Amino acid sequence: MNREEILAELKKPWDIIVVGGGITGAGVFREGARAGFRCLLLEQRDFAWGTSSRSGKMVHGGLRYLAQGQIKTTWHSVREREKLLREYAGMVESMGFLVPYYEFDRLTPYLLGAGLTVYDLMAFRYDHSQLDAVNFVMQIPAIDSHGLTGGVRFRDARTDDARLVLRVIQEGESLGGVALNYVKVEEVCKDKTGRVQGVALRDEVSKENVEVRGQLVINATGVWADELRSQMGRSPRMRRLRGSHLIFPSWRFPLAQALSFFHPADNRSVYVLPWEGITLVGTTDVDHEHSLAEEPHISYSEGEYLLDGVRTNFPSLNLTAKDILSTFSGVRPVINTGKANPSKESRDHVIWNDNGLVTVTGGKMTTFSFPPGSKMGFISAQAAELTGLPKGLPLIAGASDKACEVLGSGCLEPHQGCIGFGTTATICVNSKHYVEPIPLVPPYPSAKPGAYNLEFQTFRGFWMVSWFKEQFALKEQEIAQERGVATESLLEEMVAKVPPGSLGLLLQPYWSPGLRYPGPEAKGCIIGFGGVHKREHIYRALLEGLVYSMREGRERIEKRSKVPITELSVCGGGSKSDQVMQITVDVFNLPVRRTKVSEASGLGAAILAAVGSGFYPDIETAAREMTNVGSVFEPNSKSVKIYDELFKKVYSKTYRRLRPLYRVIQAVTGYPEIPGKSAHLGVE
Repeated sequence: MNREEILAELKKPWDIIVVGGGITGAGVFREGARAGFRCLLLEQRDFAWGTSSRSGKMVHGGLRYLAQGQIKTTWHSVREREKLLREYAGMVESMGFLVPYYEFDRLTPYLLGAGLTVYDLMAFRYDHSQLDAVNFVMQIPAIDSHGLTGGVRFRDARTDDARLVLRVIQEGESLGGVALNYVKVEEVCKDKTGRVQGVALRDEVSKENVEVRGQLVINATGVWADELRSQMGRSPRMRRLRGSHLIFPSWRFPLAQALSFFHPADNRSVYVLPWEGITLVGTTDVDHEHSLAEEPHISYSEGEYLLDGVRTNFPSLNLTAKDILSTFSGVRPVINTGKANPSKESRDHVIWNDNGLVTVTGGKMTTFSFPPGSKMGFISAQAAELTGLPKGLPLIAGASDKACEVLGSGCLEPHQGCIGFGTTATICVNSKHYVEPIPLVPPYPSAKPGAYNLEFQTFRGFWMVSWFKEQFALKEQEIAQERGVATESLLEEMVAKVPPGSLGLLLQPYWSPGLRYPGPEAKGCIIGFGGVHKREHIYRALLEGLVYSMREGRERIEKRSKVPITELSVCGGGSKSDQVMQITVDVFNLPVRRTKVSEASGLGAAILAAVGSGFYPDIETAAREMTNVGSVFEPNSKSVKIYDELFKKVYSKTYRRLRPLYRVIQAVTGYPEIPGKSAHLGVE
């Protein structure tokens, strides 16, 4: 949608309104959209304009937090770093870090070595090594070698912070969310009881004021969080800490690897790293006393502090203030606990619920999301009153419905396919690699940490069974009501009378247009009619067409992922039909298992809850213990031959050959509706 269309859409009610377009807001927005909520993200300036574009460009586990005893924060950071390296390969890059040892500090090698061992164990890999003085100088030629005894090399990561935010927002939009910037939220709107029910905003482009209604308003504004909370009568809880950085041209400060050193003035950790053709030096950690309406900037004392550290460790470069190319500063959202040393404040995130205004703040770039199955917190007294859930009940991070469905089917490996025959028909696999089965349509994050769900879907899946019942099976509905049975049982008898292939009747199930494949012009079709065909042939062709579309999805996934699908599980309402299961087996020519629980998505959510509650140590163990194989169906060789020929020689060519005609039909009739044009359906 363009900006005008989004603004017109604002007046409709939303499920979730997220205020703040930094990394935290982007993450909440993406997860809300993934869960199927109607989700709106609002940002007063450019996305990532604030703290999220002014970080130290590092995606790190927080070795400093480990030294301060913040074990939980370090563990979460390390695991999230590993996940980001997998999920955003190329955007989040592994980077070597070096730390020098000097003869005047004999304890550092032992303490740092022990800390890095724990650091690596958290990442489930041993990835640090000791260097002698000669090899260390070869890595960093300009380092001060006087008294140098060696050093250590370990691994962390770096990223383009603003691009990462934009990527997460785009993922949220691809999942159906709507994001809009240059709209300033001026106040929260409340009902008569004082509960928040929306926001009043000002469009900075048109200068119009708009009220937007939503069931939940999430305050993800970072250091600005207290401004919205003050409207709920809450006192300030944020400590605004400024981190400033120096930028040197790489020719003046050449550096091949990142280096961390202890500042001579206060023994605080400072880093220098190569980034985008420059050398970055950071960072400070001081209280920000200026107004947030002003652009944050480095102070003279901060500049001297960083420059002094660089001069001490790189004396041969003779760096001066004139060599500094630029500076930038960001203000960190940190929870104020009153510690005298700003660097000792915890970087953990918090969640506060102020009568419908939910504030999510704190944390850092690396830890903007929770992995599925992790404990996020507990149900508060207010949440218990609103929801009826018991106070103190653990709140466990979940995953999308389809991600839970794949997990609940026990399909954790890339060769294990999960077909969901629900309202939408889907075939999914888990993969540790980012692969797009349909180009430019991103895969979903999996319920299995560090993995993706590669998915192909037919939007009107077993919705078509309901459509058939309403349009063609009124007689069966009446008989079923008289007998006190489900209509589907009579349809099951009906379809059993028709041979595989439906006597040449073939259905392409694109009853609804798609985004890329099928495209926005797509329509469904039934071809091959003859005098022998009756309602039961149409119904069987409908079921066969849905399964054909799943086989097409399998071939797309296999082609893009390079991994053949050799095991198949089927769940969802459609899996209850033996006829559907046998058609699936014969079309795929694979033994297929029916999950014991048809609502596999609910079981997947239960698996995550079991892991988060500590009943199982990990998702793999929980899935193995909690999923059970139901009936297994075997292929019929005669049916396999018929379906294979029909799929290869007819079905797989149908959409491609009819697509030009669909476009003509769309242009003539206006249906499916062309964006920007009203449909012409012959009705005045």
